[in-house]
Amino acid sequence: MQLDEVHERLIAVLAEDGRATYAALAERTRTSEPTARRKVNRLLGSGVFRIAVEVDAELLGYQLDTVLWLSVRPAQLARVAGVLAALPGTRRVAVTSGSSNLVASLVSRDVDDLYVGLTTAFGELPEVTQLEVVPVIQMIKRAGDRW
Repeated sequence: MQLDEVHERLIAVLAEDGRATYAALAERTRTSEPTARRKVNRLLGSGVFRIAVEVDAELLGYQLDTVLWLSVRPAQLARVAGVLAALPGTRRVAVTSGSSNLVASLVSRDVDDLYVGLTTAFGELPEVTQLEVVPVIQMIKRAGDRW
């Protein structure tokens, strides 16, 4: 799908406020309400973006944000990725290239919660040849922030 200026402005407004009304979208993008509705529906229908809920994990008691870098035997990537994806608090799992071929982002209530989760999960995963656990010190930009 080819994006025009109105599409891009609609995406920017919705990134700030996913609950904006079509009237508000039309006003902020300098177009008509029917045009805003039609273009948003086309963007949604084509899969260019989706409207989703972002949970504030910290407000729910998850105080520790962590990135895991893993080296996994290639033949076992899908299995290990599935185990990681099923862990409570897992936000994202991706296959990468380089010295680490799997990366995951997860939240935990505290260090003890993280320790129990990791030792339980990885105690049964001999395919993981290396694991680096990196705490997130400060989040600068989150998914959904202005792109």
